[in-house]
Amino acid sequence: MPFKNKLILLLIFCIGLFFRLYGLNWDQGQHLHPDERFLTMVAADIKLPNSISQYFDTATSPLNPGNYPNYQFFVYGTFPLFLTKIFAVIFHIDNYENIVLVGRFLSAFFDAGIIIILYKLTKKYLTSILYATTVLPIQLSHFFAVDTFLNFFILLTFYLLIKKRFAFAGVSFGLALACKISALYFLPIIILFLITKFHKNIFKLFLVSGYLFLVTFLTFHLFQPYIFDGLFKLNPLFVNNIKQLEIMSSPNNNFPPAIQWINKIPLQRSALNLVFFGLGLPLSLLFILSL
Repeated sequence: MPFKNKLILLLIFCIGLFFRLYGLNWDQGQHLHPDERFLTMVAADIKLPNSISQYFDTATSPLNPGNYPNYQFFVYGTFPLFLTKIFAVIFHIDNYENIVLVGRFLSAFFDAGIIIILYKLTKKYLTSILYATTVLPIQLSHFFAVDTFLNFFILLTFYLLIKKRFAFAGVSFGLALACKISALYFLPIIILFLITKFHKNIFKLFLVSGYLFLVTFLTFHLFQPYIFDGLFKLNPLFVNNIKQLEIMSSPNNNFPPAIQWINKIPLQRSALNLVFFGLGLPLSLLFILSL
């Protein structure tokens, strides 16, 4: 990439990062976001293990939220949690008041990284500019949650697949799963890509697929070790958490966060939210006019 192009992309990245970091302490330490508050509590309470063997010991690791009485229900990915904890310890701000700001900074940084990936995919500055200034990603970047991390690694996986860097794609997809287990919804895209790419050579299809998914599994196991009890056996606590989450998500269950969706018209509400709060009104109008 010519130096001029790098400079322009760097400028767009810095603009996007500025929007994502501006007003980072937006709630003035009041912890108003419920999911973020829960992750902040967990991140502040867990402790770094003393050894690698302790890290992988689901039953005794001080880094495992499931080993604390207050966090027996934990369905988030642990990679963003671990990364935030490590940086907080390094900079001596490992406490409930400050660790949330570390998480928000990392959230903003990873989301800003999508600006670069989008340029790599499209070779168009406009794509990166639009994402850098879109309302919803800027808003999500102000939260210490797992969504921005997930988005970054899913898009990175897609880019690495296109570039035929299958080992790195496996690492990226493993990290996406370690951010949020719902990354599994991207699995059919990966399988479809591999089939399309290697359908004329079945041996190579199985070889590349096996290699990619082995790397994915190892990466996932490394950064979300407490889903497992041993190498392959699933942790019963995690299984129960997923079952409980499924019950909470049922339409017949009056789980408080879901009450807001009762009697709402699904497509209409989603479209309006996308126009006003997702893209933002200016970009939405430009999109509509371009149709």
